Amino acid sequence: MARASGGEGRTLRYAEWVARLDSAGSGGCFLFSGPETLLRDQAMVELRSRLSSSGDVPVDRFHGGEASLPQVANACLTVGLFHPQRLVVLSDADRCGRAGKRDQEALFAALQDLPDGSCFVATTSLAPREFGQKNAFTKGITRACVVLELSHPRPAEALRWILGQSQKLGVRLTPDAGEMLLGKIGPDLQELARELEKLSLFAEPGETVDVDRLQMLVRQGHLGSSWELCDAVLEGRIGDALRSWEAVRATEPIPRLLWILQQRARDGIARSRGGGQDVRLERLLLALDELEHGIKSGRIPSVGEQVAFERALVETAPPAGRGRPRPS
Repeated sequence: MARASGGEGRTLRYAEWVARLDSAGSGGCFLFSGPETLLRDQAMVELRSRLSSSGDVPVDRFHGGEASLPQVANACLTVGLFHPQRLVVLSDADRCGRAGKRDQEALFAALQDLPDGSCFVATTSLAPREFGQKNAFTKGITRACVVLELSHPRPAEALRWILGQSQKLGVRLTPDAGEMLLGKIGPDLQELARELEKLSLFAEPGETVDVDRLQMLVRQGHLGSSWELCDAVLEGRIGDALRSWEAVRATEPIPRLLWILQQRARDGIARSRGGGQDVRLERLLLALDELEHGIKSGRIPSVGEQVAFERALVETAPPAGRGRPRPS
């Protein structure tokens, strides 16, 4: 077996990484690091198309904290009879830090001896620097892999993407309408893509959608099911927020709402000139960050996410003479 190429610990942006695939091939070890899941999914498609023109390359998937690292190492070194290439994916790699030293070393040795053309991909929602500094295992993975940084785009980049993607879907979104979407959702391409797909279903083909038309679609319930909830939370109207939550709790995942609220709270703090509003948003952001950490660490189980979310909203309600609303 040949020594796998590509594990230099280099950090690349998406366009740089695709250019590297074109010049150096798809084999080797990669770390997809960051919260931008749309680009992560696209990167997986890019890899599979290069490993096999038909896209049917065997894929072994493992989840950090569940599969043993020797299993992952064995999959890396296994080549099928009819497919000389193999793609091994270890998701949530940041959860593997408690694995034994020997098991970690077995995986690192396998990564150094990948069969030609095969590929190992570790994924994490953490930013590259945060991931690399977490523990000895993440440091080792970072050194062994080419790192693809999957951060959310800057607002200007996200707006260009919104306008271009809407045209691909057959809708002409005006720049101010695009800015409205961006302000409500944040620069998360996966979440923006969801709203644009809904927009393409309810707008007429080729229709120009401005702010007024966008607001009409929201009032009709076609778009923005979580916008009213987020607006109420950020404005301190917790009673209204809990009522909105009852309407969307069955369809809106907690991690998605957390991301939108955190992003908008940070933006609000950055624009604030101080005072009570600034203090309240900082308190809200702290509660949201603690809730996110509790969910990702497993301290808050999935069955308790909704109650924990409601409690976080209630605890950040602004002090007032009236009683606080109670979570359902």
